[in-house]
Amino acid sequence: MPSLGDWVCTLFPPFRPTLFPNIAFWSATSASNSPVAFGQPDSVVVSIGYPPTESVYDFIHRVIGYRPPHPTPPEYLTGADAFISFLDGSLRPWVYGTLFLSVTFTRDALFGHSFGGLFVVHALISNPYIFDTYLSARLALDWQNGSIFAMRNITLSEPAVLISYGSLEEFPVRRRTETEEQLQTRKDFFKPLRMTGNCHQQYVRHDHAGVAASVITDGIDYFVNW
Repeated sequence: MPSLGDWVCTLFPPFRPTLFPNIAFWSATSASNSPVAFGQPDSVVVSIGYPPTESVYDFIHRVIGYRPPHPTPPEYLTGADAFISFLDGSLRPWVYGTLFLSVTFTRDALFGHSFGGLFVVHALISNPYIFDTYLSARLALDWQNGSIFAMRNITLSEPAVLISYGSLEEFPVRRRTETEEQLQTRKDFFKPLRMTGNCHQQYVRHDHAGVAASVITDGIDYFVNW
């Protein structure tokens, strides 16, 4: 896998980076190779992650790399703006100019889930015209007490935006072995997430992880047909 700085990029068959590579790679591969209609445009999906570790997630890099700056900066590292610069200034020119010299790209999209979804919304707010389509799944709207809402200072006619979430995070149901007290604890945890009313699409009976695969499939359809 080619490496650009601290990020590792895995490529498969306009240009669409996804920020959930260790889990979403095969889902995105399957979705991109399964067009929903004849004549659907081809696309290139770039899966962006970090050098391999012993765990499925590299939580340290993931949290720092996707974390937006806070309106009143606290004492922690934020890497979202640097990551946006990497996508726009290093990764995209490399994909266009080195890997696919004979291909003409017409549109770009960005997809992220969870903390990656928060990053996608930050990229939309801070750099709205870098990508044509922004796809965010189960973003952490409650991050830093919802400070992402304080950054909304623009009104856009473009680009296209699709923000989705799974209903089981907003409206959890009791599990088979769960007590009422445990269910209430989960409800209290999910209450600040503020999905309903701030997202475009709800996936019924999808949880935090499960919604990612569905959004990838629908997101590719949304992107190529927008």
